[in-house]
Amino acid sequence: MGAWRWRAPIARTVNPSLVSTFSSKRHQDPPGEWAQLEDAEAHADRDSRRVLLGPRAHNAHFQGNAITTSKYNIVTFLPIFLFVMFSRVAYLYFLLQASLAWWAVVSPFTPYGPTIALVFVLLVAAGKAAAEDRKRHAEDRRTNNSAAHVVQADGGTRDCKWWEVRVGMLLEVRDGEDFPADLLCLHCASTNHVCYVKTTNLDGESNLKIRRPLDLKGGVVGSAAEAHALVGVLRCEPPNPNLHYFAGRFTYRAPGGSVAAVPVDMNGMLLRGTTLKNSGRIVGMVVYTGSESRIQMNAAPPPRKRGAFDTFLNVQITVVLAIQLVLCLACSLASLHWRQAQGFKRYHLALTNFSEGNYQSSAAYLGILFLTFWILLSYLVPISLFVTMEIVKFALCSVFIAFDPALREGKAGEQARARNSDIVEDLGLVEYVFSDKTGTLTSNEMQLRAVAVKDAAFGGLGTRLEDMPEGSAEANLAAFDGALAQAARALREHGFLPAAAAAGGSDAPTLALSSSSGNLQALEQSPGLRRMLHTPAADKPSPGAREARGAADADGGAGDDGAGGDGPPICQGPSPDEVALVEGARRLGFEFLARTRTHISLRMQGHKVDHEVLTTLDFTSERARMSTVARAPDGTLRLFCKGSDQAMLARLRRGTDADLLAATHAHLRRFSVQGLRTLVLASRVLREAEYDAWHGEYREAAGSLDDREARIAAVAERIERDLELVGITAIEDKLQEGVPDTIRLLIDAGMKVWMITGDKQETAINIAVACRLVHHADKLLVANEDGSPEAAQALLQDLIGEARRRNAAEGARAEMVIDGRTLGRVLGSAGEGALAELASLCGGVVVCRASPAQKAAIVRMMARHKQQHLQASAPATPLGRALRALLAPARAARRQVHGVRSRMLAIGDGANDVAMIQAADLGIGVMGKEGRQATNNADFAISQFRFLGRLLLVHGALADYRLGRLIKYSFYKNISFASMFFFFQFFNGWSGQAPLDGVTAAFYNAFFTSLPIGAFALFDRPVRQLGTLLAAPQAYNRKSPLTTRAFWKTGVLTAIVHASAVFFIPYLSLSNVRQRPLDDVNALGKTMFISMIGVVSLEVALISRFWTGWFIAAWALSWALCFPWLILLGTIYSAIRANDSTMIGTGRALLGAPIFWVEVLLVYMITFSLRFAERSARWLFFPNDDMVLAEREMELERRGTPLASDAPETELALRPAEGRADKEGWAEQHGGCHGAAAHGGNGKLNGI
Repeated sequence: MGAWRWRAPIARTVNPSLVSTFSSKRHQDPPGEWAQLEDAEAHADRDSRRVLLGPRAHNAHFQGNAITTSKYNIVTFLPIFLFVMFSRVAYLYFLLQASLAWWAVVSPFTPYGPTIALVFVLLVAAGKAAAEDRKRHAEDRRTNNSAAHVVQADGGTRDCKWWEVRVGMLLEVRDGEDFPADLLCLHCASTNHVCYVKTTNLDGESNLKIRRPLDLKGGVVGSAAEAHALVGVLRCEPPNPNLHYFAGRFTYRAPGGSVAAVPVDMNGMLLRGTTLKNSGRIVGMVVYTGSESRIQMNAAPPPRKRGAFDTFLNVQITVVLAIQLVLCLACSLASLHWRQAQGFKRYHLALTNFSEGNYQSSAAYLGILFLTFWILLSYLVPISLFVTMEIVKFALCSVFIAFDPALREGKAGEQARARNSDIVEDLGLVEYVFSDKTGTLTSNEMQLRAVAVKDAAFGGLGTRLEDMPEGSAEANLAAFDGALAQAARALREHGFLPAAAAAGGSDAPTLALSSSSGNLQALEQSPGLRRMLHTPAADKPSPGAREARGAADADGGAGDDGAGGDGPPICQGPSPDEVALVEGARRLGFEFLARTRTHISLRMQGHKVDHEVLTTLDFTSERARMSTVARAPDGTLRLFCKGSDQAMLARLRRGTDADLLAATHAHLRRFSVQGLRTLVLASRVLREAEYDAWHGEYREAAGSLDDREARIAAVAERIERDLELVGITAIEDKLQEGVPDTIRLLIDAGMKVWMITGDKQETAINIAVACRLVHHADKLLVANEDGSPEAAQALLQDLIGEARRRNAAEGARAEMVIDGRTLGRVLGSAGEGALAELASLCGGVVVCRASPAQKAAIVRMMARHKQQHLQASAPATPLGRALRALLAPARAARRQVHGVRSRMLAIGDGANDVAMIQAADLGIGVMGKEGRQATNNADFAISQFRFLGRLLLVHGALADYRLGRLIKYSFYKNISFASMFFFFQFFNGWSGQAPLDGVTAAFYNAFFTSLPIGAFALFDRPVRQLGTLLAAPQAYNRKSPLTTRAFWKTGVLTAIVHASAVFFIPYLSLSNVRQRPLDDVNALGKTMFISMIGVVSLEVALISRFWTGWFIAAWALSWALCFPWLILLGTIYSAIRANDSTMIGTGRALLGAPIFWVEVLLVYMITFSLRFAERSARWLFFPNDDMVLAEREMELERRGTPLASDAPETELALRPAEGRADKEGWAEQHGGCHGAAAHGGNGKLNGI
């Protein structure tokens, strides 16, 4: 197969013999060009994907490459939009109302009003949907019409659009271009035959990834023309969303007609959404296109989550509809009774003349009147609320959160993102916070701090290699650890270092030593070392090594992201830990130089060596380790392995010295207590025959399409054994800025914070102490149990009693730690409830050695516990059980409403946090260095953990405040309006007549009262300076403005009282003795309409605490326009020649009558006075937390004391007192029940 190693000096140079071989073969067997290859693939899984490669390959049956992210087109917009809207129960209800309005027999209104209201709401929603979808269409057009380069037979290219790309095509991609589809790399123009891709758009990682062309039995495709001439078949897995795994086998016809097959994995795949960098150009075969590409299959939206207020609304709307049902039935019965008792006696009503709508049958009459009253009282449910809520939620997320400068890292930092505006109110209702550690609490900026070689440790936590000067390896090594520098110097002086470097390390007898402190004279007697010292290969690189050096000289190193100049090289790697190890070793004189497809170049204390990389066993979370088999310059075969201590120590050679193991465990514990991340390193020398036999098994496993990953893992087990311990590395991952203050803020706000990590217990505790999650490490409740589930449950019961004793005695919540093994014994067993109960008693919980599945299970466990906690204990008596069954619906509603105030939040930055994020009520992704899978599956995304405090305590509290008041006052204005109609029925014989026309009623709901309430919901805030909310975290989620009691008090009771004044004052003022009498129903209705708009506007103005220009404009406009509306409506009806006496002339008559103005002003004075008195009494004697904060804020402004800044970086001026504050009775403790402002402001708010 050596003929396959083409080294053409120009990338497009064609190998004539290869082209002629393939050309002749094509002419000999045109119809069966792939027949032999198919015979070789006869055993392949027929469910797998089969892609033909060749000049005349036909793959037309696959998905096209055009993508469509838009939801609608010009034909489907209307039907799909209407289907989506009317699939919601609320909009279906309003559609029914509007439809019934066209049945003149039952409708008390003209049909235009309800229809206009529904159409208006649908138009607003349609405009929002169309605007969003228009952006998607523009992005789709830009993407689909991008240029791709199709490779021709001569190696040239022709351009086509991305949407024209098909599976099996050969495409050329150049530096800086995005890959148009998922490609199999066949050729790379760089001299070292590797390419570098930037995957930021795919997974968010900024470091470059190395990809290699297809390895054709040791050869490479040397040009685009040779790639075009290649004939083969790719068998691979069906389309799937896995970004890190690919299984395939490429069968091809080699020169001479022989058939060969090679495995294909993710290292040879170039995925759509990534960008080619520093590689010149590549040629690849299209494998997946369009919606079948990996990036598109990962574009699924996060799971549908319901906001807390949606749950609340469902309960309250159900109750309101039940009340409406009862009222309609009662009014129908009252109408029937009045007709029989009074109506038949009043001959002028002609009720004895039965006709349509006045049926003689009592049942028919009741049915018609029931529908009439149903339409009349339909205003109990506000149709405008739903579209207003969508607009407000969209603005809260897309404007206030996304453009908050305090939620980004400097002007150039990434802004916060909201991917699910439906649950924005949940930000203000969090009780539990489940946080990942690495990359979430820590910065994911790794730095090497210490190492252990055998039983000796070097370096320490205070060692800062990153601050040491460049180019001073010997001085840096001495600063890192003098003993290590002395050992390196002695090795050089005795001539051991060149030989050891050429051999790839110590020989097997030296590796087996239990201590690294032996003297050099003893080592000099080692036969293996003497052989190394006299090996000519120590100074003679192989041809492959020379190739590696040439590639390094030509390309300037591996993964250099365009950073030229004389500065230090920029290392790129798949893991921050690996980059930290390479960077730390470089500063100590052990330098990584270059990486080619087959070789790696190193400089070891000034001695340049090149190793041939034979096999790499990649890291997986199941294996918790990775290995590489390499051949040293002297021909020695070695296995190098690194991984977690749990995975590595179990694979050491039997008989490993007990003292060495004890010293290793001591080093691991010491490094972990210091908060350092540890890796265990091991190695062993392999025999050539052993490796050849194993490698055959490995190639067979790597070439399989079924269970490739499991088969490779099984084969890896057979070589990753009998290892010799080399040592330990200890890496520091520093806390992010502001993490301790943020966790302190969350705990002071009453949240229970969990830190869940896969690290060792000592490391996790140390980080928890550093970030102030744990205050007393010596008093931690430790839940570690290796025994049975029953033993674990017994331990948890004991700890529950201890936690209760500590909470009662010390006045501060207990803190606990639990490991993954104990979790595995408890989760899903009878002990799960005990664990949840124990955790609920603790203010801080640390979970270590947890798997991704356990992270999600913890969230679900606490959610179930919270729901069970809300259920009252079952009565023991039969009567009690009967009452419990009778009240079950009410109890279920209570649980739903109370569950609103306890939301679970999960925050993480990596793919291993996705399950936890999706299981929580609220998922927060941190845009860190572990990719974008967490943020792509989260509801909200931030760039730093410290922004979580502001996101919850400011934006969450504002969303809770604004949306809660929006819901209350939307129901208030509508129940007031419907109550006015209901009162009128007492005086019209329960006829179902409305005192107002349908058009005016529709505009009342959709415009005149929605505009000020919408502006109020967008711009109002409980305090003037938002930093006050950060300064007083105890007020967070203590009592929502939207409780059942507040809803029924404001939305129902206040509404009925105001409706009484609006109806009875104009009604009782009716008189026909004046010169211009206003005694008809039309005048009464218009008077009540004007009065009601003013009452609602004054109510909104009264409860608004932060008047902005936008709010004032909306408030004044809606109120001012209602007066000319009376004249305008009559003018419109006159213009269209609609002879309706209820419209024409009534407005002018009203506005010209003094009694009208007296009635309206009297209504305003009475309702406003009642409400003002009630609000004043509340502020003076029963202030809530928001009122107390506002008073303190005004007091500080009067004194000229600076208040806390809105920016989270600034030290809070209103910092809470030490320790955890008890949130219960907080307002009473910090303001009393007598209004501090009214009594000189003597109360104090933790430093205000």
